[in-house]
Amino acid sequence: MIASTSSQTPTAPGSGLSAWAAGLELPGQVHIAACLPDESRRLACEPEARGFWLAPEEESVFSGLHAAKRRLDWLGGRIAAKRALIRHFQDIPGQNPDPALLPIANDPQGAPSCSLPYTPHLSISHCG
Repeated sequence: MIASTSSQTPTAPGSGLSAWAAGLELPGQVHIAACLPDESRRLACEPEARGFWLAPEEESVFSGLHAAKRRLDWLGGRIAAKRALIRHFQDIPGQNPDPALLPIANDPQGAPSCSLPYTPHLSISHCG
């Protein structure tokens, strides 16, 4: 899963997944992060480890997903989005957010969003 935050539409670099996974910082306050499938699979089996990343409401959504691929895609997307948000908030002096305190929900159109103030636009891309 790849996620980005931006105050403008991000442009994907042509260097492939490995560059995306490293977490690139592009002009215009774009932060890109990833969660690779192996990590999603590991976390899907470890509720205590998921607690580091997911708020109780998000854990409830995760637990309610029944299809294995959907669970892994959803979990990987949330982790990648939270990594991108953490990078965004770390640019603000005095901010070092706890991933479980970055609530990501879906807006009425289904797009991911975070309700915290000064949160940029989120985009999650599922690949594979």
